[in-house]
Amino acid sequence: MSNLILVDNYLKIIQEIGRWKVISYKDLYKSLNQEGSYSMFTTRIKNLEERGLLNSLMGSNRRKYLYLTESGSKYSNTDTPLVEEITLNHDLITTNVINKLLEHDTFSSGSIALRETQDGLIPDGIVYGKKNDVDFTMAIEVELTQKSKKRVIEKICQYADSVSFEYCLYITNKESIFKSYKNIIKEMDHDVRKRIILLVDKSLDPNHFNYENALCLINGEEKIFKEIIG
Repeated sequence: MSNLILVDNYLKIIQEIGRWKVISYKDLYKSLNQEGSYSMFTTRIKNLEERGLLNSLMGSNRRKYLYLTESGSKYSNTDTPLVEEITLNHDLITTNVINKLLEHDTFSSGSIALRETQDGLIPDGIVYGKKNDVDFTMAIEVELTQKSKKRVIEKICQYADSVSFEYCLYITNKESIFKSYKNIIKEMDHDVRKRIILLVDKSLDPNHFNYENALCLINGEEKIFKEIIG
């Protein structure tokens, strides 16, 4: 099987899935940008599944997703954590968030975060972009459940002091979490508030992310996200 992987683009498929942890068929095919038909692509996926290197699952709207098995992760260049059922929805949403953001001209690349930064941070995802000709790196934190005030403050302060990230985008689909985090951030000083963006999108799920029209908090002010990124 190792020879088949090396000569027929199988290794590229495994490494790309590893970069995302879990990703849909459609997004994987688009991300790989390989030569050959979609039919050839799905045949390769089937071969990898049959050899126990990756698994697939059916999400909402009958959308199919892929993730590596323990055997498959050994062929990945990344320290790919295995997908756990309890965090699956969160992982799917994070992948969707990053892919949706990458459709905007401001953002050039991104992926699931798989390694700890020099600041000791492991965000849910990372995106790279440019605004007003200045490059920046932004951490992504997807918040689907309410964290304690102490934990939120500690994490936000880490991002405010980070040398790895210019910004951190906190994303939630619950208005209650948005209001809670907003109150916490507003109590913090300007140097913290200018680096933390809080966004709420009630439609957020593994298939939807209406980020451009989403309500945000930055510098203590509420804005629509498209007003921030231009």
